[in-house]
Amino acid sequence: MLTSSLAFSVHPGALLQTRPFAAQPSPAAGSSASHLPRLVAAVSSAAGTRASPAPSFTSPSFVAGAAAVAAAAAAAASRRASRRRRGRSSLARHSYLTGPGWVDEVARIFDSRKDGPEWPGNLGYRGRPSLRILLDGEDIAHSYAKARYEQTGKWTGPLSQGIEEAFMFGGWSGGQPEDPNPNRTSEDLNFQSPELLVFVAMPADLIEAINPAHLCDGYPEKVRKEQNYVQLHEDGYFVNTYLTDLQEQSRLITWSRPGRLRGGYDRPNALITQKYYQQGAVHGIPRSLKQSPIMLTQCMGTGFTVKIGDEVEALKPGKLVFNGWMPSRWEEAEVKAVNYDGTYDVQFKQKFGPVREHRSTIRGLQGKVQLSLAKNEVYKENWGADTMPAAFRMMQEMNYAQALPPSSIRLKGSLDPLSDTMDNEANQDWYLCSSKDFILTCQQQDMESRRRLIRFKSEFQFDYKWVPTPEGGLRFVPIPNKNMILGLNTTHKDAEGAGMSVKDEARWRRLKKVAAGLE
Repeated sequence: MLTSSLAFSVHPGALLQTRPFAAQPSPAAGSSASHLPRLVAAVSSAAGTRASPAPSFTSPSFVAGAAAVAAAAAAAASRRASRRRRGRSSLARHSYLTGPGWVDEVARIFDSRKDGPEWPGNLGYRGRPSLRILLDGEDIAHSYAKARYEQTGKWTGPLSQGIEEAFMFGGWSGGQPEDPNPNRTSEDLNFQSPELLVFVAMPADLIEAINPAHLCDGYPEKVRKEQNYVQLHEDGYFVNTYLTDLQEQSRLITWSRPGRLRGGYDRPNALITQKYYQQGAVHGIPRSLKQSPIMLTQCMGTGFTVKIGDEVEALKPGKLVFNGWMPSRWEEAEVKAVNYDGTYDVQFKQKFGPVREHRSTIRGLQGKVQLSLAKNEVYKENWGADTMPAAFRMMQEMNYAQALPPSSIRLKGSLDPLSDTMDNEANQDWYLCSSKDFILTCQQQDMESRRRLIRFKSEFQFDYKWVPTPEGGLRFVPIPNKNMILGLNTTHKDAEGAGMSVKDEARWRRLKKVAAGLE
């Protein structure tokens, strides 16, 4: 029993030496070699003591050495497990990838024409059939009230008229544009502009409250009577009927906020927020993206579908081989990318060729594959020439499939595809219209989450401005960010609102912001 308990408490490298110990005769029986002195010497040297000629399993030095070796082995195992956990979490939080249709979607959003821009004759429209835009209702209501104050000199609370003006821009009011080629087939190019679905994100305290002055269109009383949106509900509180109508149309996303901010401070009401409102203010996100605002979580495509690194079964398309036609069939694959439009890039498992070419797909492999120690095998990985034929490399390229729809992917052991078992629309990225600058404020922030937030803002968040009209009102105009401007000036220069004037306007706006800080 002593030998058995000792074998599980020493270094794994010494475990091979403890196996024949019980079957070996003792030194007094005439054995010429014993493994016990070497084992004791190894454990004693790990504890920093000298090995005694007569080993004793109950000596303090032996117990201390065994404990030190066991602690080192446990620490090493803990580090390996921690690395595996970090690797899995990093794969699960990987940024979503955009496709070639992203520029077409941006051109459709920023074009001021109802039916959108004219698509190139050799490409057509390559984006999603319907685009979702989320308006930061609180930010737009405050910015419109500030712009009206600068224009007329009359100070008011937040006004929902800014949301109405945003709905009137281009095709943001909704509706599917007419298809110029209604008789087209699946192989023909698509020249139909996508439908724009615009939603509003607004906290509940700006829609329902006991004090009408704390609502949108509730202050002053003259504005409340002119707009006639704020009404007394039968339950004894005031509501904004325009915003509640948006909720009945399923175009409003609302949530409740606590009465106190982080740190115990009272939350300022709508009038105090309007007084100190600044467009483009920094909005800090503590800890991680799990603490991000509701509207940012809604737009960043955080659906609970498959993630990068998951093993699934995908429908591999048919192909022509040297001896006939190979039909399409379900095969094992690994998810390599999650695209912004709800599709996935997968790589099928390779089950043919030499061991070196598919060593990562061998099942039941403990450790690495043992290859020959010949020089041509040792240096082949980094300096050797490719010895496989071109047909073999072509078959490897065909194992990678891009933009597979959820209907062609299913989980292992399931007969239903992802399109029937999961909400794949929740995995798509929405466009966010807000002037807030979202940043992670935690010192020990996750770098993968930080990269994902930066990439989302550069591709899916855009700003806006208010332009005076000859009638004395204000017109809503969205402003693309740097990446959007680069894409529009490259491929869609004819899109209205996407030319150099918008780019110059963004530069002048940054210059005015810097000049205001120097005063």
